[in-house]
Amino acid sequence: MKHASGAFARPFSNMQWYLADAQNTVHCILASPHEMTEDAFRELLARFAQNGPSVLWQEDRDAQTLVHRGDLDLVELGRYTRSDGALMPHSELAETLAKPFTPDEPASFRATCYTAPEPNENGMRTWIVFETSHAMTEGSDISKLLRRMTDDTDARPQKVSSRMRAGEVGALFLVPFIWVLHMFAAWSHKPHRRDYGFSRVTLDKADLGRAARELGVSKRAVIFGTVTHALLSDKLGKKGHLAYTQLPGERLRLDSENYLNVQVDEVRAPIREDLKTQITELHETLAPRAGASHFVSIWHNKLLSMHRFFYRRMPWLYPKNFFDFSPYDLLLSLLPPIRPARSWADLQDTTVFAGSNTGAYPTCIIAVGETEISLNFWLDAAREDRLADVLSNAEALSIGARGW
Repeated sequence: MKHASGAFARPFSNMQWYLADAQNTVHCILASPHEMTEDAFRELLARFAQNGPSVLWQEDRDAQTLVHRGDLDLVELGRYTRSDGALMPHSELAETLAKPFTPDEPASFRATCYTAPEPNENGMRTWIVFETSHAMTEGSDISKLLRRMTDDTDARPQKVSSRMRAGEVGALFLVPFIWVLHMFAAWSHKPHRRDYGFSRVTLDKADLGRAARELGVSKRAVIFGTVTHALLSDKLGKKGHLAYTQLPGERLRLDSENYLNVQVDEVRAPIREDLKTQITELHETLAPRAGASHFVSIWHNKLLSMHRFFYRRMPWLYPKNFFDFSPYDLLLSLLPPIRPARSWADLQDTTVFAGSNTGAYPTCIIAVGETEISLNFWLDAAREDRLADVLSNAEALSIGARGW
């Protein structure tokens, strides 16, 4: 499915449900202990405009399409605010995020710099915030822009295989049954996005690597185990239904969608009382699936296409807030490393955050920075109360951690 304007064709993100919903936003935040000048901020935006085709698109929900806005000056659209005293805390910043883009906004991209002469309680003097619509941009796109790379998906190597084609055929038979189950679950369980909010924890990168070596597991298993052990403690002795995503090394061409930009997999993982057992068993579950079939991603795409098809023609089939629903207990998403200091002299010593208000289900987006790894949570109040357990788990593994 391709929604475009003229020669500037760009497909939807395969992770976005449907443009009619148009509530999902993604963001990247750079937290710096230094003040930032307005000239440096504008220069950063100028680079974004040069390398980022995606930031020049606007959602048109009436026409159900994306419109290219090459006439915009993103440098002028950026908002720069310097306040007296200390920089606002993360809790105040979080209240400004997750707001859907409105039709009167010139582009589905926001860039804001908050800076102050005095540090906040976390020692930060600057927040730099980039927000886009998930209908057109993914966290990996912003990661590329911060490395002075283009976010144009056409630039990625393309891969097609007979196994992928066979997977698409198999998905055609499977997806109608999943569609029925999905609809039944959505009508039975109606969560609300308004009950969710952002929280963040950072882990010391070197400590995490050491803990992984000592346990003989991957760093991903340590992160996933630490998070699931804390947030899914209500499923102790049972299995948690996890979905996790990562960016594949190649752009995959499918029949049902133009491009597969994100590889999705899912697993039912046991939740153990002992943290190290949880991590080890997760490693043993995930390791054989590394580089495995793209079948889960394929049927996900087919299922989303089916929902789009029926929603356009029979919207009364769908409960209100349907596009906020997901059948998973937790979604974990691992972004490519984001190391802005290697490309931008004014972004030294930054802590990198990312996030998405992805519906009414818990998520954890993992952003790898230069010295820290940030865990960016979108959680309801019940699970947000368990963030202290994430910090306790990190302490038990001798991993330096702090909450924001």
